[in-house]
Amino acid sequence: MLHILTSAPLLDSFASELSGVAEITRLEPDGTFDAAPSTIFDGVFVGPEAFSFGRERHLQLNRSIAELILAKRVLWVHLCASGIDGAIFHAPMKAAHTAGAKLTHSPGVYATPIAHYCLAHMLSITRELREHAADQSAGVYNSRIQKDVRSMTVGIVGAGGIGEEVARLAKACGMRTLGFRRSFPSTPSGNFDEVLVGPDGLPSLLAASHFVIVAVPLTPATRGMIGAPEFQSMRTDGWLINVSRGAVVDEEALATALVAEGVAPAGAVLDVFAREPLPPDSPLWKMPNCIMTPHDSWRTDHAYNDNYRYFVDNVRRLAAGEPLQGVVPQELLQPALQ
Repeated sequence: MLHILTSAPLLDSFASELSGVAEITRLEPDGTFDAAPSTIFDGVFVGPEAFSFGRERHLQLNRSIAELILAKRVLWVHLCASGIDGAIFHAPMKAAHTAGAKLTHSPGVYATPIAHYCLAHMLSITRELREHAADQSAGVYNSRIQKDVRSMTVGIVGAGGIGEEVARLAKACGMRTLGFRRSFPSTPSGNFDEVLVGPDGLPSLLAASHFVIVAVPLTPATRGMIGAPEFQSMRTDGWLINVSRGAVVDEEALATALVAEGVAPAGAVLDVFAREPLPPDSPLWKMPNCIMTPHDSWRTDHAYNDNYRYFVDNVRRLAAGEPLQGVVPQELLQPALQ
């Protein structure tokens, strides 16, 4: 029988499923729990509900977990996110590395809601939903000739879980799908018409795409990978959609390009920013061709449950002696160790 320390919502939703596999100890939002000081936990998990606690409380909770790891009371820690570059995760990541504990995260767990977000904006832009709403507000009955995505190409920078799902949905709408990876995929995907790789791959994708979806993790290699030279490679009528991390895109270069006449991109949809919340003095706020959301492209009423399910499946794997999913690669660990 495994001993698992986890936050309340998962315990409430999956108690019966975990019965007979793991003994569950409830982790409170303040980091406290009811267990003997000698208890060693096979795994610990703080669910995505912690993001609603506020940054300081979330940080303190993760520091408490880190202390348990360093005290050799936790053998495995699972992080509730796909992107783990943020400082909020660094304490347990560094502690796991130091103590030799297993460390996993949830790559691709939000692929479906984020792909829905990307598709929704592509359709909103081409079918001119904002323009129709403005006409309605002005009391103007104006029939518009709109664009059809069946004649368009979507280029996806980062052909991982999110990219695969965006490509699947886009193909269902009749779009041509291009992907870009830094290396050849281990298995080909039927959702992409073509996956481009190498130094010439990104410029080729940018030049061909009506919509460019940025969906790569933030690493030293991807920081600032989309900037002025890349915008120059894009179609002048192309739109940029960033659902990865703000620092992957050069925001200053993007702001400059968005106000320049006849310069790509024609517009941008941004769910992430180099600094969050986005500062009030950012010029992006007032740009009519920039659509912004507060890093919530993943946040639907199903998303939390998907995250809990990922962890529960890993608990089952651990109990069965099977390899865990989502083992954190060294590249993603580096920011926490610096």
